[in-house]
Amino acid sequence: MIKIILSLLMTVGFCSAETFNFDFTQSNPWAAVDGQSAYSLQYSPGYSITLNALPSGKTLDQTSAGIGIGPLQPDEIQNGEFLQVSFTPPATLNSATVDKLYLTWLDNDQGAYQVNGKGNWITFNGNSSGTLTLDIGSEVESITFRANPVGILSPSDYALKGMQVSVPDGGVTLMLLGGALVGLATLRRKFNA
Repeated sequence: MIKIILSLLMTVGFCSAETFNFDFTQSNPWAAVDGQSAYSLQYSPGYSITLNALPSGKTLDQTSAGIGIGPLQPDEIQNGEFLQVSFTPPATLNSATVDKLYLTWLDNDQGAYQVNGKGNWITFNGNSSGTLTLDIGSEVESITFRANPVGILSPSDYALKGMQVSVPDGGVTLMLLGGALVGLATLRRKFNA
């Protein structure tokens, strides 16, 4: 009986989060960000994501590469521009993917991110493909991206291509656990009778 209870609890434990993949290269629903300084989207009941272009006067832009900051070179985040992504309520940010971040003889693109508006900026470097997935793996209220100024001839720039976020499943785990416990109680009564 104890083995059954433990296996049920382990099974329920693996069902505790719902994962969302945001693909910012898709025009639906992300094309609506174009020309706005901020854009919010509810992605699950009670959960929303907000994109902000910083500093004041900058705008968001969606292209086939992802989200960038305008209006000068609207398809990328450049030096002096910041893309802040906020989650209400906080969510677990598993990963973020950037694109157009190259490492070639001419380009040595470098970006950085900061979690929850505090602490050190974490630097990441371009590669030959231009696409890089960053493993974040922590609960965040917000994450801010910037380009690091590393070159004079070819300053750093890139686009935010996507994110993977996990949120609590909204009660499904508790319903499964409750159902399992009711089932166990029923079995116990049947065998004790």
